[in-house]
Amino acid sequence: MKLLTQINLQFLAFSVAVMLALGIGVFYAVTYVVNEETAEKLENSALLVQQQIEQGASYPSFPPFIEVSEITEQPQATVFADTSLRSISEEEMEDYRTLTLVRNIRNTTYKITIRESKLEAESLIQNIFLFVGLSLFGLVVCLSFLNFFINRSVWKPFYNNLRQIQDFSLQSLKPVALQASRITEFSVLNEAITALIGRVLADYQVLVNFTENAAHELQTPLSIMRVKLESLLNISTMTREQSEIVQSLFASVNRLAKLNSSLVLLTKVENQQFQGTEVIQIKHAFESKLLEFQELIDLKKLTVKCEFTTDFAFEMNSQLCDILLTNLFSNAINHNFAGGALNIKTDKNIFSMCNTIESPLVNPDKIFDRFYKENPASKSSGLGLAIVKKICDSHQIEIHQECVENTLCFALHFLL
Repeated sequence: MKLLTQINLQFLAFSVAVMLALGIGVFYAVTYVVNEETAEKLENSALLVQQQIEQGASYPSFPPFIEVSEITEQPQATVFADTSLRSISEEEMEDYRTLTLVRNIRNTTYKITIRESKLEAESLIQNIFLFVGLSLFGLVVCLSFLNFFINRSVWKPFYNNLRQIQDFSLQSLKPVALQASRITEFSVLNEAITALIGRVLADYQVLVNFTENAAHELQTPLSIMRVKLESLLNISTMTREQSEIVQSLFASVNRLAKLNSSLVLLTKVENQQFQGTEVIQIKHAFESKLLEFQELIDLKKLTVKCEFTTDFAFEMNSQLCDILLTNLFSNAINHNFAGGALNIKTDKNIFSMCNTIESPLVNPDKIFDRFYKENPASKSSGLGLAIVKKICDSHQIEIHQECVENTLCFALHFLL
């Protein structure tokens, strides 16, 4: 949930709670005031009736609002009560507020009953409550919109800077131009982000330089060592034991050179140093790569089956695509056995490659881990599939592996 939405929802919830509390408070306050006014009105009416009786004038009788009757002697009393009487005009029950007085006037005991209909009071309370409720509701709505627009204006630099940060790329090597803000917290945040991006760019440049320098500095002595070892192998006076030692050193140097190239490649993929994309047809790409590996396939006498149900195109750096396919084919051929099978298939936007293996994988979940090898004695560097996974991740290609008995399958889901 967005920050502004969260703030507005909390403000709205608090405002509604306050509005309900105020509404209830206003209701009870108005009810109390109206009841007090009604009681005062009843007392004034009863006092007028009492004064007329004391003056000897005829006392009024207007049922059910005013009723006066002579009763047997009783102690004086004043009683307020609520009662319901049937309305003569509407023939239904109507609520009244009643004041009953018992007074001894001129040696006679009178019962004076004064009633006031509660219908008008209730209608007045309802109208006041409705008016106050609508006013509070309108106030909350106006304040909510006002709060929303104020917050959006205040947070606008933050969201602009957020978009700038989201579009930031290490490959551009350009710092982010953050929008200035008069708010102290945003200014401090901008300074921290600018400093952080500056350090990231500096570290990235150091890493790129190190990768390039390491590749160059390591490759040169490795090439020299390889040439020297090849020269030693051509010396006819070497003993068999010496030749075996030199051959072992030559193989180790080759593995070290291959490992160096793989690590440099993996670092470049992680740092997204491969720029530029082009449209690649999946069928043409795999047919070309299949032709490239045909000699190795024939050498192992593998049975190849291709089912290109669909042919689709995708955008990708051509060099990375070549590396991706090369590593998949190398893995499928190198870990296959003589006379095995290699099945290639496309379906919609999915490419799959399945190859037979000598035995089921022990740890299939680790197959994409760096330097992981099912067979520790393997001469593989253990980086081929790690590079494949990294290339897929950097291009939003979903890759899944499945090992069923003696068959290992890789499925690539391309986002078209």
